[in-house]
Amino acid sequence: MGAWGVQLYQSDLALDVRDRFAVWSRIPLSPDKLVAAVAGSAADDRTDEDYPELWLALADQLHVYGLEHEEAFARAREIIVDGLDAATLSARGLSTRDSAKRAVVLEALLQRWTKPHPKPKRRKLLEAPEAHAFGAGTIVAYPTCGGEAANYADVKNRLGWFPDGWGSALIVATGHELGWFAWSAAARLSVHGPTMPSLKQVLDASIENQPWDMNPSGKGTLAVQIGSLSPLHAGRMGFISLGSVDLAPDKVAHLDAKFEIGIDATKPVPPATMHGVFTWWEPGVKPLRERRSDEISTPRGVCPVKSLCRPL
Repeated sequence: MGAWGVQLYQSDLALDVRDRFAVWSRIPLSPDKLVAAVAGSAADDRTDEDYPELWLALADQLHVYGLEHEEAFARAREIIVDGLDAATLSARGLSTRDSAKRAVVLEALLQRWTKPHPKPKRRKLLEAPEAHAFGAGTIVAYPTCGGEAANYADVKNRLGWFPDGWGSALIVATGHELGWFAWSAAARLSVHGPTMPSLKQVLDASIENQPWDMNPSGKGTLAVQIGSLSPLHAGRMGFISLGSVDLAPDKVAHLDAKFEIGIDATKPVPPATMHGVFTWWEPGVKPLRERRSDEISTPRGVCPVKSLCRPL
């Protein structure tokens, strides 16, 4: 359910819809396809408690961007007029006083939607598919601080990150969601320490396991994750290409990593950053800002790099 309140965008769901809309609007989709992408699989289930806020936020974002979509606005108006929003929030425990405030908010939405937005947002459309930092099969090294990769978003280094070691990774697959948003699948490797690894060291390495405490199932999984790794982010994180290997697609497809190639409207778009997968753990050593138990260690040698390559 998440956080919610009287105002539309006090809801976590409404904020998610706003953020998803901003990103999906970068693709040159028609309003129909844009609405379908943002709404996802929960679009038609009126019994879902998220249904009212989903369509209220979606209609409001269409208005903000100056886009017409008769069905979306009809659903949103119906949710307000037939009292579905009021009933849903009442079931969550909204007080009588706050219910009156919510009614004022909803009436303001109805009034706002009767006229075109005076200053609609411009869609920042992508002109070409997003670029990848590295192709599949690339072996990379990157600086670390206490085992943690640099945060690409901390451009002013407010976190106090400083390089005191190196990690390594293998890009096992790349692609584009909907032909536009770039994703990569990266595997953290067992070569890491105070000095930058050589290509020979990495070729003799293996994909590591994630620490067990990072997996809700309580079971270790291979440290392979799908997400975004743009050239800008890779540059900020200090990635260096050491070389590449000729991966066998059938062997990569059978990795026991449980990662999906591709994403859908229920997941972040573009894919979330893979910053976390590039952090390595040593027994008894805590990464710079990672909370975990001292006794947890990281198994190694679980999937050799060479086992994923085509025969020479």
